[in-house]
Amino acid sequence: MYPAPAAAPRYHVLVRERNLAADPTCSDAADTRPRIRNRPSGMFCLSVPAIATRRHLLHPINTGTIHLFKVVAAVRAVSLMAAGQMKSQTSLGKALRLLFAVGETTNPAGISVAELMKIAKVSRPTAYRFLNELEQFGLVRSVPKQPMWQLGPKVIALAAQAGSWAIMRRRAKVAMEEFVQSGGPTVHLGIRDGNEVVYIDKAESLRFATISSVVGQRRPLNVTALGKCLVAFDANAELPDNLADAGLVGRTQNSITDRQRWVSEIAQVRKNGIAHDVEECDVGACCVAAPICDSQGYAVAAISISALSIDRAKSDSDRLERKIRQLAAVISTTSESQSAPT
Repeated sequence: MYPAPAAAPRYHVLVRERNLAADPTCSDAADTRPRIRNRPSGMFCLSVPAIATRRHLLHPINTGTIHLFKVVAAVRAVSLMAAGQMKSQTSLGKALRLLFAVGETTNPAGISVAELMKIAKVSRPTAYRFLNELEQFGLVRSVPKQPMWQLGPKVIALAAQAGSWAIMRRRAKVAMEEFVQSGGPTVHLGIRDGNEVVYIDKAESLRFATISSVVGQRRPLNVTALGKCLVAFDANAELPDNLADAGLVGRTQNSITDRQRWVSEIAQVRKNGIAHDVEECDVGACCVAAPICDSQGYAVAAISISALSIDRAKSDSDRLERKIRQLAAVISTTSESQSAPT
């Protein structure tokens, strides 16, 4: 046994499955109770004052305040939490347990409050309080004239959107790969994140050189053809003005940073259904893009064809515009076409 220290330091043990690692980051000697804290990384933090070094397993310190069985019990609690058997007692945890219980019922008529109380481990007042709040957000709905609850329209809408997004991504991947394999230039797929466009997919041309880019790369909306499409067909009609108010960032001498020219450019994109970037983002590179729209005509993403300026002859401009329209139509969640253009 180890000699009892005058003030036993408190250690934090990060537990992932059966792997233990000691980390003496706390010196609360007064509290000798094991504590469990959740870590966002998926690990759990067990705080106890009886820990050996990193080279050893957990050992009790002979202080008379804690014993090995307490440590084992605490580790067991961590395991239960990791396995989902220990229920979170936060308000969010209770609300989510109720929501999951409503969604997982096999009864088409819904689920009763009594059943929800049993599954979610909450009292009747708590169940009604959270169910009423979830109903306000459209996540659940009470069945008229019956003490039953069902999933609300908002959950169903979100599920449909998630399904449509997954289908769109699969279509995009296939269409982009087929396009470049047939000899086309590099293709990018992008979405809007605040005032920037983010590349979420890319198909590298086997024939044409292009400016270096990577998935996850960000660019200001106003300097890319992708960004112009995302702005022009956004559900917020005031987005162009909002971006101008925030300040238009330039990357080259061709970048549009003037408010009047920017608003005029977006109006033109809305009219034509496509956007161009002529060395506005990178010197020597040109792009043509089209929006990928949902059933309401709003852009959920955009796709672009990129090429070096020296490879983009004037005679190819119309052909690239036709190709980008075809690609967008194939990928669009409103399109009935399932094959990529050749």
